[in-house]
Amino acid sequence: MSACSCDNACQECLKHYRNSIYHSHLDRLSALQLLSWAKDGKIAHPASYTMQEKMVKPFIGILEDYGISVDFGNDVMKAKRNDSRQLTLSEKALTLMVYPAMLVKPKDSNAIFISDFEARYSGAYAVENIKTALNM
Repeated sequence: MSACSCDNACQECLKHYRNSIYHSHLDRLSALQLLSWAKDGKIAHPASYTMQEKMVKPFIGILEDYGISVDFGNDVMKAKRNDSRQLTLSEKALTLMVYPAMLVKPKDSNAIFISDFEARYSGAYAVENIKTALNM
């Protein structure tokens, strides 16, 4: 499974005729994280910045429709409102991070956290979380 280069799952790593009803739910990266934890006790690490950016980019257009911009640079993603009203300090740009779904959601008032599962499979939920964090 770790040698496979597919995004989620394919016939070479996880998909099989017997589990065909679950194909839309299979995710080899999550499976590898779970197996690593079960076998070696290793906790999942956050994805690289490049991978986080790749997970967030598919819903940038939707965020822009809601008046939210995401700036990519210096290995940090920042999300902010694009409206013209006076913003309070709590409404300034917040760091946007993707964390492994196996972990408890981190807490930081200066950041917005979405799980890798939300980013991959539930973009609408991720967008709502970003909107809520930006008081929209």
